[in-house]
Amino acid sequence: MAVTPTIQNVKPVVGASADTWGGTINDRITETYTDITDIASQFNVTQALAVNAKAVADAALPRAGGAMTGALVLDSAGPTSQYAAGFRGPPVVDFTGTRVLSLPDSGKMMRLIGTSGGVIQIPNVASVAFPVGTTMNIRNSSALGGITVQAVGGSGVLLRMAGEGATGDRTVSPQGMARLTHEGTNNWVLDGTGIT
Repeated sequence: MAVTPTIQNVKPVVGASADTWGGTINDRITETYTDITDIASQFNVTQALAVNAKAVADAALPRAGGAMTGALVLDSAGPTSQYAAGFRGPPVVDFTGTRVLSLPDSGKMMRLIGTSGGVIQIPNVASVAFPVGTTMNIRNSSALGGITVQAVGGSGVLLRMAGEGATGDRTVSPQGMARLTHEGTNNWVLDGTGIT
């Protein structure tokens, strides 16, 4: 009976040499085993990454029945939209002297400390991109001296007292409290207690 001299993709012939076919079949089994092992290894790595990512997400955002049960803690970067997630209470930022407002001040309370007055300056949106609707609280906890709230010089920012049409600098007196709101591009309104 004839023996198949080369195997390649030819099916084994019944009665052919066992030595010839045995070596070839063993080679193919080894190649298949290597391929399956590689695939399994890649799957396990991918699966491990997926499991790890889920564990990280679950730790960051604990859930019960599909509802988030933990607090979502925001960083101090400031919003990029008036619809961005905000604070439940205004974090307090203590200052003395002059403070030029910046995006991370959004939603916070600027509190003057010390025994003398201070200045809060509002830059225009060309230099600080405050979204419309940005709000900040201003608290004068100083016993002496007011807080002058003003536009950065030459910036084109208009500051208006709520209930009045006039624009210009305002002063928050000692122990006064005010809210500053960006209501339109470079237009701000101030309201509160102890403002002149």
